[in-house]
Amino acid sequence: MHPNIVSSVVEYLRDAADKKCFDVIVYCFMPDHTHLVLVGRGDHSDLLTFVTYYKQVSGYYFKKKFGTSLWATSFHDRVLRKEEDIKSVGRYVLRNPVRAGIVSDAMDYLCSGSFVYDLHTLMENDSFSRFDFSQA
Repeated sequence: MHPNIVSSVVEYLRDAADKKCFDVIVYCFMPDHTHLVLVGRGDHSDLLTFVTYYKQVSGYYFKKKFGTSLWATSFHDRVLRKEEDIKSVGRYVLRNPVRAGIVSDAMDYLCSGSFVYDLHTLMENDSFSRFDFSQA
């Protein structure tokens, strides 16, 4: 997905997160799919409501502007266990473009971000963030 399109879609993500009470720990827009690491702000946070709303408003914008659909009708979710470190999961998601061969450094990917953490701070303790996978 082109960075200019992503910047527009990220604004819809920010709006949906605010309205539906979620913190966006990490987002990563890949060419053919999107990864989100989210935390509900309370018992009233409902993932299905959030995803439905986000896909509806961003999809409407995209279809109006580009004449084609943005999202698949379904999505996959995974709940983290208490012992799983959400920052580690976030770093793993941020490394997706590296594993896909799009960039050699996760910090160079323009279609990732966080509404909670500074990415440099999040990645600074990550032994993989500066590894050049193109040489592996």
